[in-house]
Amino acid sequence: MEPIRYRPSDALRWLEDGASASRERAKSNFRKLADLDPGTVVDKVGQGFKKATSAVIDFGKGAMADQAARKAALVEYVLLDDRIDIVEGATIRSIPYRDVVEFREKGDRITVILRKGTYTIKPLGTLVAGRVKAVIGWERNGLDAPYRLLAEEWAARCGLDLGEETPNPG
Repeated sequence: MEPIRYRPSDALRWLEDGASASRERAKSNFRKLADLDPGTVVDKVGQGFKKATSAVIDFGKGAMADQAARKAALVEYVLLDDRIDIVEGATIRSIPYRDVVEFREKGDRITVILRKGTYTIKPLGTLVAGRVKAVIGWERNGLDAPYRLLAEEWAARCGLDLGEETPNPG
């Protein structure tokens, strides 16, 4: 059987755009801070503090978005005949299907209970539109796939359902 590859959805590229926008806002706030006339007026001190704080927060948001985008780009799940390989950067963790005991779902996180230990599948990002939140899915062999599909397919290969304990873990 051909390997099935799950990679982060291309939608995560928007993190990079968000990081760029945060950095530009931070630069703009620092420029405005430098343009303030030095003075002893309390308003000027307050304005300067507010702009400096805003710039630091924007730089922090940009750095967090950059880090999330880089981390997401390095994640890949490869479903093989007898195991799943979880690639995170230069690290590859192989989990044989026979070692999986149970899948537990809580919110957007899916915990895989193994004979020795656990592994948690976490969303790499969330889209928000008004009051509606949606977890960003995957690219499955190059096609868009919903977030939950990875866990469902992994569970099926283990002979389990999400949230169902294996009848004979031995």
